[in-house]
Amino acid sequence: MSEADMSEADMCGTYIVGANLVAVNLNGADLTNANRKDATGITIEELEKQAKSLEGTIMPDGSVYI
Repeated sequence: MSEADMSEADMCGTYIVGANLVAVNLNGADLTNANRKDATGITIEELEKQAKSLEGTIMPDGSVYI
């Protein structure tokens, strides 16, 4: 998925474990209940800045965003 434009995408409940998210545009994307465990190329801080919602998302480090 590197360099993909996923801005404003509805990615609720998606399962993208271990994905390469280098330079992915997630501005305004809804990642509610998505699984991003072991994703690389993006930090939790970057996800927080870009995503519209991260509620219930499994973050790259395995923690669940509340």
